[in-house]
Amino acid sequence: MTFYADLVRWPGRGRIELSPVSILDALDRGPAWDRFLHHLSEHLISVRGGAVGEGPLVFGRSLHSFDGLDIRRRHHLSVKLKADEIIDEFDQADEWISDSQARESAYAEGVEQPSAYDLVLLSNFLTSTSMTELFETELRRLGRSLTPGGVLIVLGGTGGDYPEIYSRLRAACTSERLKDISPPEPMQAGANYEYLALVAKHTRGVVELAFFECPPEIQAAASKQLPEDLVNDNERYRLPRFRVLVHVKQGPPRQKRRENK
Repeated sequence: MTFYADLVRWPGRGRIELSPVSILDALDRGPAWDRFLHHLSEHLISVRGGAVGEGPLVFGRSLHSFDGLDIRRRHHLSVKLKADEIIDEFDQADEWISDSQARESAYAEGVEQPSAYDLVLLSNFLTSTSMTELFETELRRLGRSLTPGGVLIVLGGTGGDYPEIYSRLRAACTSERLKDISPPEPMQAGANYEYLALVAKHTRGVVELAFFECPPEIQAAASKQLPEDLVNDNERYRLPRFRVLVHVKQGPPRQKRRENK
């Protein structure tokens, strides 16, 4: 969360302007993620107060599986369904419209599923080399689904399989002609005390909410398995170091104009 907060405020550090977010999609297989996102967004609303310019919030998943994910195919299917609806409307009015005209109208009206994203975030998703191999096709498609100038950000740990995971991920991004602009060294999560306190309060609140719905014996057993700083407010809350991989999609190089001699 602290990384995302810094990311939102980054344009203010220089002469950079970002377009407002219009579509925000969340992907996760677990249905519990819907509840977590809803709780998180409600908490962020209370933190924001009247500051509504931070961007939209997401209250549930719009994508349920990374397996087979194809953003462009999803978009084209959405356009086709919209075009079919337009043709049905014309049929009911006893009027004729061609397939190509229906598709043009569908594009003009717009569909919910985008054909590309300006920003894609993968947070602690790739945790083993086997996952990188399993989802290699999807990762390449994800790189192709970026808009020109779009950014793919991957957040993860620093030890274990992560060095090999990052190496394979870099290779996949390079094959899709994405430029690596990753910071050279790992980053410390929670370096900003204000953000760290906010994360600590929210995380402990989630744990407390989960315990509230569990029998006492399960609460006691689970408490012993969790870090002390998650269940004890008197303990200093700590976050680990993490690595950030950042790849940007650059447009095709401009061709030099031929000079007449």
